[in-house]
Formats: sequence, C-alpha cells, structure tokens
Amino acid sequence: MKDSSIAPFVAGSLAICSSIALNAQNPGAVEQAQQNNLRRQTQQSLLEPFGGAETAPELFPGENADVGPQSILKIKPRRRYVDLLADWQYFYTSNTYLQERGNGSSPVETGLMVSTIQLALAPDPYPLFGKPFSPRIGFRHQWYNYGLEDSSRILPRLDFDAQTVFTDLRYNVSKTWRVEAGLDWNRLLTHWPSSSDYTEFYREWAPRWGVTKWFPVNDKIFVNASYQGIYHFANSDPPINTSSRASNDRLDNILTVSYIHAFGQHFVAQPFYRFMVTEYTHAQRSRTDQLHTLGFQAGWFFNDKLSVRAFISWDAKESSDPIQPDYRKLDVGGGINFNYRF
Repeated sequence: MKDSSIAPFVAGSLAICSSIALNAQNPGAVEQAQQNNLRRQTQQSLLEPFGGAETAPELFPGENADVGPQSILKIKPRRRYVDLLADWQYFYTSNTYLQERGNGSSPVETGLMVSTIQLALAPDPYPLFGKPFSPRIGFRHQWYNYGLEDSSRILPRLDFDAQTVFTDLRYNVSKTWRVEAGLDWNRLLTHWPSSSDYTEFYREWAPRWGVTKWFPVNDKIFVNASYQGIYHFANSDPPINTSSRASNDRLDNILTVSYIHAFGQHFVAQPFYRFMVTEYTHAQRSRTDQLHTLGFQAGWFFNDKLSVRAFISWDAKESSDPIQPDYRKLDVGGGINFNYRF
C-alpha cells in the first residue's frame, strides 16, 4: 500500500484527471481491455490442443507427423482461408475501478460482460523450409458492459467498445518451439452520455513479438512457457493530466507459464501464472508497474467449433509511481466460444 501521507496529493490528482478527461471515460478501461486480451490469449492456449483441426487434438505441435492423424471426423482435403470467431463471457470482478484499498476507499464489485466478434484471413499453415508458417490479418470488435445485474447503478456509464485491426506471423521452428511477430491497431470508444454515442478516447499502435515452448509430459499433459513483448505507441484523447499525448507509451514484457491437462476427448484444465513488467517510456516521472496473475481455467469442447469454459484469476499490481494504485483484483466467470474456419 502506498504511504497515506500522499493521499491528499493523490486525491487532488484524481480531481484534476476528472476535470479534464471525458466524464464517461472509464479510468481503468485501457488496463481492463489489455488484461482481457491477455486472458483471451491464455484461453486460446487452452484451445490450442484442440486447435480447430478436423482430427483428434495434438498434444504438441507436429505430433501427427510422427504417429499419423487420429481421425475422429472426416478429413476434408480443401484448404481453409477464413477464421470466424464469436465469443461471450460474463464474470464477477472484485475491483471495477482498479482501486487501492485504504485511504478511505473501498473497491467496487460488479459484473462485466465482454462480447467479441472476430473475422480474419487466416489460411491453413504453409510449409516454409519444411515447417508450418501461419500468416493472419483480421478485425476484432469487443463490447464491455458493466453492472448489467443492476441497471440503476452508475456503472453502465463505464461501458465501452474496443476495436482492433491485427496482423501476425507464426512460425513453428520445431515440434515444440514457435516464434511470432505482429502488429495491432487498437482504439477504445465510450458510450456516454448516450448509448448511441461512439466517442474515441484512446488509440494505439502496438507491435508485438514472442516465443512459445511446449514441454510434452505424456499424450495428455504438457507444460507451456511463453514470452511476449509489446510496445504501445499510445494516444489518449484528451490527454490525461499531462501535456504529452505520448505519456501512455510503454513497453510490456510478459512471461506466462501454464500446465495443460486433457481429460479424454472433450475436457481440458489449465492452471497458469503470468508476470508482466511495464515500463512507461515517456511518463513525467519514472514509472514501472508489475502485475502478477494467478489463474485457473477449464474448457469443455463439444466439437472443433464450439466450447464452453469457466475461469478464475487473481491479480496483484505494484507500481513505482506513488500516484498509481497498488491494487488486488479477483475475477470469476465463464464463457462460450464459437470458432468456424472455411
């Protein structure tokens, strides 16, 4: 917890932010959107063993090359080029505003629904030097809706949308190693004062790069370790408590370790730990944030297109900037995913 002696300064700073920012702007929207994207990536790693292929799931990349496909559905020879995804999740969050407990403040609990549609040109992998190479380009739209369980509260004013244009390249350099690089263009839109309003309050370019390593244990279990780097060239509109539109520029270094266990043909469980260090490169004062996330998720796969999941995660954030909150947050919820390739 930050020193209580700076509480008046923090309160004053927040008041300044409130006076110059859009009234409807969710102060935690940027962070909430990024954390949800990290959760989405972790959920995709849960789906990877069942990666939408029309064969039984591989427990690590390239397994079928050794033992042959374990066919459970009819294999279609035609290539697929388009990936369509629809996802819905609803969860309880213990800290809506990402507040630090103490100094007279108490975190606000609520429910949050995140709905996602995504369309991508994502052809089946091409052989490159004898290894799978996967290019992709697409568009994603997400709706963040707060406090649907109690429409009389002010929380629906926090609702916002996130739009992303993305492109990336993935290359499996071996059966258990993958490297990737990509570029995202993100923007956030508020719906205040009217639900029909779409006012942009944040946008960014975000190049990213990463590497993933799988450690097969047996035919049902493997450990997954990944690193991802992201640089955010950010632009807040209007700028918050600073004259620089680049004050939100930052570098993320993210390490994720997970244990994935498949039970039979349909059920997969995954505990995971994620550690993210964020360096703000153009902040008025030196700032480094550390975010620890401990979580568990489980998914039931009806087939290669439809799945449901449940998840729980606990976040602990610490910042070197005394103005920024050191918060704790618990999220518990579930979701449904539909993924169709053609």
